[in-house]
Amino acid sequence: MGSRSPVPSGREEECPCLVKVSYGYDTKHKPFDVLNNKTPAVEIYVWKSMSLYDVSVLIADQTVLQKEDTRHAEWKFSFRIAYFDSVRRKSAFREIGSACLHDPDLLQGNRLLRNVGYRYGDILDVSIRPDSIRLSSVHSK
Repeated sequence: MGSRSPVPSGREEECPCLVKVSYGYDTKHKPFDVLNNKTPAVEIYVWKSMSLYDVSVLIADQTVLQKEDTRHAEWKFSFRIAYFDSVRRKSAFREIGSACLHDPDLLQGNRLLRNVGYRYGDILDVSIRPDSIRLSSVHSK
């Protein structure tokens, strides 16, 4: 008998989900505001096999890359998961990492959603900032 190949973990076998992403430029929101739709937001389809970098690219397509003056790759995305803490009975955040739009391997850009504790139904809160170190080195050349 031949050996069976392992079940592939590709996106063809995994169901995507629609995720609400609350975002802000160089700011962090309050958990209550995110969970009660009081912040700017976009919706994107994700798979748990996506990296923080992959999610950054999808968010950038709907935010910073829409405007001529912000259409460059020198952006840093800091991710948090917004949730309701049933033990403390209040809204809360959990930091899950950061990614740079210009390089998928910097910071925690290669972390997968499934490995950072993301669950279907979670709301992502993202702070979008210019990567000042990268911007200064790009413009000084």
